[in-house]
Amino acid sequence: MKILHCADIHLDSKMENKLSPDQARERRKEILEGFHNMISYAEKNDIQTVLIAGDLFDRRHIRKTVKDEVKQEFISHPDIEFDYLRGNHDITDFLDDLDEVPKNLHLFSADRWTSYQCPDNIVITGRELDAKSSSDLLSEMVLDPSKVNIVMLHGQDSEYQSRDNAYTIELPKLRGRYIDYLALGHIHSYRWEELDDRGVYCYPGCPEGRGFDECGKKGFVVLDIDSTGIRSHEFVSLAKRQL
Repeated sequence: MKILHCADIHLDSKMENKLSPDQARERRKEILEGFHNMISYAEKNDIQTVLIAGDLFDRRHIRKTVKDEVKQEFISHPDIEFDYLRGNHDITDFLDDLDEVPKNLHLFSADRWTSYQCPDNIVITGRELDAKSSSDLLSEMVLDPSKVNIVMLHGQDSEYQSRDNAYTIELPKLRGRYIDYLALGHIHSYRWEELDDRGVYCYPGCPEGRGFDECGKKGFVVLDIDSTGIRSHEFVSLAKRQL
């Protein structure tokens, strides 16, 4: 099956620090268009599952039109499974505004590890964590070694100093835990690294740069994965602008 892994879209970010109100408004529109283009890419390329590893939205108060457009993307693509794990910026009431959670939208809990069974013996497991969460929670995750295990988390790599309320992910505690693909969010640059002898971890980065601290190519990752593990991966950029 083919899986698209994205993170840190930050829809409706203000971006008025270095831009005029008109420029910020245009850039917010472009970032929302980028989200739509990414879902269109998934549809055209037979993506079966989209992993959103946190920070889909940027702040608490999101325009209703933006929330409605995101909801409509989920509803209008019933053949795509969306696994949405909220990040430290996802404090909006988007989920509360949903009259009913679409059947193809899978959510995660802060109280327990949640798993979803996929075709080809693939299992997607995740948990929403913040800076107050104990690192011992990682040891509570139990994976079946006979499955192809994808784990979703949103947080800062422990090698880097955290500057906000994001969870610090201690990668050594995740080694030897039967993870085939660790789908991460929070760091806005693309990183693909070996986790252990079995698996890899990946930060796809943000799909669009929002400032000059987010330079270079931006995009998302597409995996081709089956019962034997990851067959191939590709970094895809549809960014409107490159800083």
